[in-house]
Amino acid sequence: MPDLTWDGWKTLISIAVAVIPAVMKFRVELARAIDIVAEGVGLLVLILGVVLYTHSFPQWEHLQENLGPLAEEAPILAAQQVQTLYTLYTGSIALMILGGLLAFSGLLGRLRAHTRPAPKRR
Repeated sequence: MPDLTWDGWKTLISIAVAVIPAVMKFRVELARAIDIVAEGVGLLVLILGVVLYTHSFPQWEHLQENLGPLAEEAPILAAQQVQTLYTLYTGSIALMILGGLLAFSGLLGRLRAHTRPAPKRR
């Protein structure tokens, strides 16, 4: 149960009373800004995933080719390298997927905003 004797409740209620109408008034602009931010972050994450993929994929292939001799010489080191490169490789693929979905989501949100009728102003 919340402590109702706390003086901060008055401040929180007054902030909510001031902020909620402003958010409702500018919700279309906020939705557009959120879509643009999602698209930008998605493209940034997609580029980061591609860069990580281009660096980890050749090392991953090279390690798979030379795993037999390396595992005989130093099995613990080989296991650590496989685990690290596998994590980087699969993480880069996950980043590319996440970035693509975020960018696509932001783009769809902006396109959807253009197809629906504008809200009536009061």
